[in-house]
Amino acid sequence: ARSRSSSGYFLGAAMTLILRGLRASTKPGAVQGFAWDFGDGGGVLVTSDPGGPYPDQTVARAYERSGAYEVRLTTTWAGEFQVGGGGPWLPVVGTATTTSEPVAFEVVEAPAYLVSGPEG
Repeated sequence: ARSRSSSGYFLGAAMTLILRGLRASTKPGAVQGFAWDFGDGGGVLVTSDPGGPYPDQTVARAYERSGAYEVRLTTTWAGEFQVGGGGPWLPVVGTATTTSEPVAFEVVEAPAYLVSGPEG
């Protein structure tokens, strides 16, 4: 999913504009953090880790109940700007956030049973 900042601009792309006759350029900076909303009312998990795919995932949630849930990820970004096309890159004051579209999924319970021996 492509995310936009609250201003409507796509993050991740550099932008150049003319400001009072001077060329000003912006570029995205470092990611400042990730806020995971797992949709179960259990609070938001804030981390500096973007997570990883199974089986090496680093962000996970154990759901207490089966049911339908939606997960959203909000990423907080910093930015930099440069005036005049050759000056130093300076940090933009403040941050921008992007929130993913919700990802819906079903949580099911898989009960364990003790058996007397291998089934076969």
